[in-house]
Amino acid sequence: RRVHGGTSLNMGSAEFIDFFRAFLAANGARFGLIIGGLVVMGTVLGLERSLLPLMAEPIWGQSSYKGKLWFIVSFGCAKATFNLIAGNINDRFGRKASLVAGFVLGLPVSVLFIFASSWTVVVLVNVLFGFSQGFIGSGLIVMMMDIFGVEKKGLAVGIAESVIYTTVAIVSAIAIKVTPSPLAYRPWPFVFGAAASFVGVVISVIVKDTLHDKVKEQSLAQSKAAQSAASEQSTLLGGGVDLEGAAATEAIVVPEAKHTVLEVLAALLRNGNYMLLCLCGMMDKAKDGFCWGLFPLWFKDEMKLRSSVMSFLLSVYPVTWGVTQLFTGGASDRWGRKLLLWSGFATNALALLIIVGAPNLLKSEDVHITLWFLACFLLGIGTSLIYPTMQAAATDEAPVRYRASSLGVYKFTRDIGYAVGALLSGTLADEFGLHWTFVAIAGLLLGVAILVGTLYRNRSAL
Repeated sequence: RRVHGGTSLNMGSAEFIDFFRAFLAANGARFGLIIGGLVVMGTVLGLERSLLPLMAEPIWGQSSYKGKLWFIVSFGCAKATFNLIAGNINDRFGRKASLVAGFVLGLPVSVLFIFASSWTVVVLVNVLFGFSQGFIGSGLIVMMMDIFGVEKKGLAVGIAESVIYTTVAIVSAIAIKVTPSPLAYRPWPFVFGAAASFVGVVISVIVKDTLHDKVKEQSLAQSKAAQSAASEQSTLLGGGVDLEGAAATEAIVVPEAKHTVLEVLAALLRNGNYMLLCLCGMMDKAKDGFCWGLFPLWFKDEMKLRSSVMSFLLSVYPVTWGVTQLFTGGASDRWGRKLLLWSGFATNALALLIIVGAPNLLKSEDVHITLWFLACFLLGIGTSLIYPTMQAAATDEAPVRYRASSLGVYKFTRDIGYAVGALLSGTLADEFGLHWTFVAIAGLLLGVAILVGTLYRNRSAL
């Protein structure tokens, strides 16, 4: 059950600790199982992110940058498509149905990587992997939001994403560190991935659904909306979440009693804020697809780094992203989505420019590694400002009843960014080289920061 208390907007540290203790007392077992599912998700994703780009040429003979990134294209398109389906399943049949389907679909993925005979097989297996991750991610994150409640959805998303990407970082670093060369990446890392997937199936079977929590929350949200309309408007210092009440809400929410889900989603697609968030999501994943596919090749082939140094640098970005989301997720509830979004994209642009510019500043490898560490840290900070904030902001634009569906549409456009980023960066790298590809992606990120700073409007926490 959900525990009510002060909102993320007005909680002090002591009050938050008391809330979290009460929350764990009421939801501890289910929360622990959700965390376990997120760890499994991050484990399998971490193996793929760290190993497949390095295996593409020596094992499967894929030499072009664009060709090496096709596995990200197939993953992104499949995950994006299934986000739409998973969102509807979450709303209609409960979160557990999505979770079970995702873990069952993902069970054979690691085994298939072990026996894949060609790069084409790898690309096709990633379609299955994308389906699996779409179902699992939609189920687990919405479950986390359900048990934390609407007033702390930024915190809920922050915790969930923190667990996933901290696990990704740890698994990525260990996988590269303990194997001497790409030729040794099969079978044992993927045997471990298969075992983790089996644990995920077990978790999905025993975890209790959260659909009834959402129903209770919907009633509470309607009650609070009625009280808010009758009370004085609240004022937040520092440009936080806009609580303008009925006027702002009426502009973005279709009354639930009179409209179907499709009508609500159609209204979302006419919503300027929502469409801007979809663009933000697409560009963030385009950047992540670029980092996923080409960072290992940049450090290994272009910069000739040792495996130990490379594994360390590759882990800094996701571990920083993961850990700091524990704070940035809740921060967007307090300070508003806009500030975190534009500053996150600007920070990411700066980080990419430092990475590509470091070799031109000084000839010392130690200085280069220090700058790359700083840049990867900034990239993680920027992404942690963006990632949970976008998901929480997307649900700001829809009623609680249609949270999963609205999040599913947002995730569809967001994860298409994997394909966009992989195709764009692969083509640019083949034509102009990795250096100019870094510069181009940084320019696009800066453009999105300017758009958000200019056009986005903070909303109420609906």
